[in-house]
Amino acid sequence: MDGKDLSRPRLQTGRKATYKLIDVDSKKEQDWKGYAIAMLIFSLVSMLFTYAILRLQAVLPFQSLFNPQKLGAVSEHLAFNTAASFTTNTTGRATAAKRQ
Repeated sequence: MDGKDLSRPRLQTGRKATYKLIDVDSKKEQDWKGYAIAMLIFSLVSMLFTYAILRLQAVLPFQSLFNPQKLGAVSEHLAFNTAASFTTNTTGRATAAKRQ
């Protein structure tokens, strides 16, 4: 690739602003250590976000839209297990057989 950016000017402006905001050098390649750190941080943030949604679902806004059955918050252990399963893309499910 010759390094020429062929994207639309509006997208390029937004990209440049985002890169400046998060201090990214678009000319520098990312090594494996930087990628691993970014992946771990993203996974941690995703897991915490999922955990928070599960624990706070009873008090989140737009209940009639997103929680029409008026379900309460999920228990700590189940929320953690579900968030970890979603984050790691595994099929760890809480079933009646596991609870016994």
